[in-house]
Amino acid sequence: MDAARPRGWLIALAHGGQLRAMALTRAGQIRDAEADARLAFDYKLPVTPAPAMLYALNFLLDALVELDEPEAAEAALASAGIGDPPAGVFGAPMVLQSRARLRLAQHRPADAHADLIEAAARWDELGCCHPVLASWRVEAAEALALLGDGHGARKLASEQLDLANLAQRGGLRLIARRARDELLAAGARPRRDMLTGPEALTPAEHRIAALAAAGHTNREIAEQLYITLRTVETHLTHAFQKLQITTRAQLADSMTTAGT
Repeated sequence: MDAARPRGWLIALAHGGQLRAMALTRAGQIRDAEADARLAFDYKLPVTPAPAMLYALNFLLDALVELDEPEAAEAALASAGIGDPPAGVFGAPMVLQSRARLRLAQHRPADAHADLIEAAARWDELGCCHPVLASWRVEAAEALALLGDGHGARKLASEQLDLANLAQRGGLRLIARRARDELLAAGARPRRDMLTGPEALTPAEHRIAALAAAGHTNREIAEQLYITLRTVETHLTHAFQKLQITTRAQLADSMTTAGT
C-alpha cells in the first residue's frame, strides 16, 4: 500500500486495503480496519464485477458490525445491491456469513440463520469445509440458541468442535479453543484436550520426535534445529511420556501409526 499510494495504483491500493482490513479486524483495530475496507469498497463498487467486489464488502461489513454501526453496514449492503450473492463465487458465502453477523447484531436471529444455511450450501458447492473460513456453524449455533433451539445449537457447536479438533491435530489451536468456547456457551460439555498419544504432542515435541523416528541422533537433531542437546532430550522425554513408550524403536512405531 505504501508503494501503491504515491504511484496512483488504485487497484493495488484497494487490494491491499481489503486484506489489511481483514487483519486489523482480527487484531481488534476496528477503526483502522473500517477505513481500509471503506477505501477498497468505494473503489471497487463502481468499477469491478460483483465477484471481485464481494471481498471488499465482506471485510467492510465485518468491521462495521464490530464497530456497532449496523445502520452503516445496512447502507453498504444496499449500495452493493447484490440481493442474493451470485452462485459459484468464492466471496458469496463470505458475504452471507458477514450479513448473518449483522442480522445477529440487529436481533434478527431467524434472518441470520437463513443466511448461514445458505452460506453452508455455497461452501459445500465449492468443496470448502475449513472451520475458520467456512465458519457458519459458529453464528448458526448462536442464532439457534436465540431462537430457543438448544438441541440444534449444541449439534452445530459439536460439529464445529469436531472440525476444530482436526485443526488442533494440525496445530491450529486457536480455532480449537474458540470452538470449545462456543460449545460451552451452548451448554454442552466438550471433551478435554488429549493428554496422551500423538495428538498430545506439542509442535516442538512432534518435530523432534519425527526426526528421531526417522533415525536421527539427538546431536543431529540439535544441530539441524539449532537448539541445545539438552532441549532435544527434554522434548523427547515428554514425547515418550505422552506416547507411553520407553524405547526409540517404539517411538518410530508410534509416529508411523499416527500417520506422520
